[in-house]
Amino acid sequence: MSDWLTSFRYAFRTLRRQPVFVLIALVTLALGIGANTALFSIIQAVVLNPLPYEAPEKIVVLWEVNPDGVLDRVSVPTFEDWKADVRSLESVAAYRRADFTFAGSGDPVSVSGVRATPELFAVLKANARLGRTLLPEEGLVGGPRVVVLSDTFWRRALGAEPGVVGRTIQLDAEPYTVVGVMPPDFEFPTAASAQLWAPLAFDPKDLHGRSRRARSLMVVGRIAANGTPGQAQEEVRLLAARVAADNRDSNEGWSARAVAAHEQLVGASRPALLMLMGAVVFLLLIVCANMANLLLARLSHRRREIAVRGALGGGRWEVARPILAESLLLSIGGGALGWLSAAAGLRLLAALPDARLPRLDQIQLDARVLAFTTVVSITVGLAFGLLPALQASRGELRDSLSDSFANTATRGARRLLNALIVLEVAIALVLLVGAGLMTRSFTKLLAVNPGFDPGNVIAAQVFLPTTKYRERHRLVQFFEDVVERVRNAPGVTSASAVSILPMNDVGVASALPFSVEGRQPPKSEDPLADVRIVTPGYFETMRIRLLEGRYLDERDGADNPRTSLINETMARRYFPDGSPLGQTIVNPHGKSVVVGVVADVRNQGLDSEPKKQVYLPLRQSPTAGMSVVARTGRDPAAFASAIRNAVWSVDAEQPIYELSTMDQILARAVFLPRMSATLLALFAGAALLLAGLGIYGVLSYAVSQRTREIGLRMALGASGGRTVGLVVRNSLTMLVAGVVIGLVASTLVARSISGVLYGISPFDLPAFSIAAGALGAAGLIATLIPAVRATRVDPIIALREP
Repeated sequence: MSDWLTSFRYAFRTLRRQPVFVLIALVTLALGIGANTALFSIIQAVVLNPLPYEAPEKIVVLWEVNPDGVLDRVSVPTFEDWKADVRSLESVAAYRRADFTFAGSGDPVSVSGVRATPELFAVLKANARLGRTLLPEEGLVGGPRVVVLSDTFWRRALGAEPGVVGRTIQLDAEPYTVVGVMPPDFEFPTAASAQLWAPLAFDPKDLHGRSRRARSLMVVGRIAANGTPGQAQEEVRLLAARVAADNRDSNEGWSARAVAAHEQLVGASRPALLMLMGAVVFLLLIVCANMANLLLARLSHRRREIAVRGALGGGRWEVARPILAESLLLSIGGGALGWLSAAAGLRLLAALPDARLPRLDQIQLDARVLAFTTVVSITVGLAFGLLPALQASRGELRDSLSDSFANTATRGARRLLNALIVLEVAIALVLLVGAGLMTRSFTKLLAVNPGFDPGNVIAAQVFLPTTKYRERHRLVQFFEDVVERVRNAPGVTSASAVSILPMNDVGVASALPFSVEGRQPPKSEDPLADVRIVTPGYFETMRIRLLEGRYLDERDGADNPRTSLINETMARRYFPDGSPLGQTIVNPHGKSVVVGVVADVRNQGLDSEPKKQVYLPLRQSPTAGMSVVARTGRDPAAFASAIRNAVWSVDAEQPIYELSTMDQILARAVFLPRMSATLLALFAGAALLLAGLGIYGVLSYAVSQRTREIGLRMALGASGGRTVGLVVRNSLTMLVAGVVIGLVASTLVARSISGVLYGISPFDLPAFSIAAGALGAAGLIATLIPAVRATRVDPIIALREP
């Protein structure tokens, strides 16, 4: 141990005398270790951490699967079938997202919550910290109005009142009795910020709600102690087949699937995050190779010192230990700086307004991340220090005491330097190809027409309490009054309202069954169409193109014949041989005559194909939840107060759920591909810079070692061009070898990331060509600088070199 302490003290003194080298080394290491630390902390929180429930591996999410293989929500009868007949599940619960208006002592606020069957807490095996959870009788129609609070809501809204259990609070203008408060670490749905849990009941008189075609439930289940996920999957599949056979009109071609709850939460994010983790590991390999090159180059100036150590009887370990001590000191310092840079990067990520990752609030630099950073730092120190240390301890190096050999690199050292450069070039090319693919994919995604113009549009989501707005005409009057006030605000060019915003997952399930009078649906297709309720002027405000017929307007009132608009996808699918105008569509809202066709809107995201769409006028199909949208003549964010004032001037007790510009909503929809493309581009740029610096450093070192030879050649009449060619030839060999190896590796990596690409092939020729060209240009520049410098060597001075 004392020998190591002595070596560390000596290494510290040695490094202190070379501040420029130390600074370059620390910045390089901080880049690689910091990127790995930040990505690991994200992956730990999002992918690796288990769900915060007892035995979370036993929890599954149950879905119905449509004939196209797409997961869909669950109908009430199907949920009841699973609850009664699936033996491998010990408990099953259904829930719907809900938003409650809470009227406390201050302004009314909208609170995110859940309506769930009482079995939910049994599925999660969660108990209240105060009071209790929901009872079975509270999940019946006409049952008492009770609510379970989150710890956050209890503290923030009710001041952590100890006697809160039994207290009555006002939700949606109705009294609810508080029966329990959950522990601080409880959340459900995970990462959804639900603050309240109230009972969900199914009214047997609600014929539409109990239809198998009305799929509106999220369902979770807990696998029994003697059951397995495979058994649960097989049971729900067989039950779905039986239901499909008995209910061909609603379930033909439909199946069911049980998905592990953890997989359901992180499945969409995992491929992109693992791809980024692979990229930072590659970047760290380049850092290690660069650091090994730096230390190997430094050995040329320490050969006499090392030789003296060997001549004085030092064994291989005694000679190698100071080199390893230096590398470990550098890596630990780089790890500390990397930790700080990771902390800054994660704070920046959390502050992004469009950040959209599951469990984002749980990302932190905890003890496990600290242990990871420590292990990475030590491993990196050993990785880049071991090769120079072994090289330094070689016998021929230790015996080089004469001046004529003191600054001459061994052939083995040169081969090792060259091999490291080839490795750097190959890895850098892989990162450049990956960044090129992701950038081109993201560019293709952004080029997709969303079907509307998001510029200068702001939207406010409002959910009216149905207990306060029971009459249909009051719902209509509220939103029409708000829209009129917003429309008349200075700077607003147009305003309207829609039940569910494009690319916004807040809202009720909107896919409803429909039929066309006098027409049979295509075979093997359950006719479903997304339904949006709109007020006059919506299409003009959002600039959704009219393809045929007319827009919905003031003519579509409650006392007039029912009308509707459909989108281009639905018109093409159901009316391929003629115009849909004048055709009658039947859905749970009633019969309506098609009066127009509008362009497709990508409501589910830019990377999702448009679905069949029906638009209905608010006056004929009133709904309690709408988003007020306004197009403005300048920055739409400046009109937030105008929308708030318009809402509160109609109802001073009505909260606004969320205010966002459509640009912000669009940015959230593409957050993950944007983050992936941006980070990969940064990593690839860093890799390109490091590879260029590595080539430059090795060639500068090689030129310094061949100064006498170069001077002699020039003294004998060698031209500058021949001298440049002499220096460049070896570099080009390394560069070409690295590019060839990198292209082979890139094809394998490209295939593995094909699932996260949009609109391009994983073997996209421009991405490969640009990456190889950029790396070749950087390598050539890094080569020419020391090569040109070599031609400026004074032969007289060079011949005096030892």
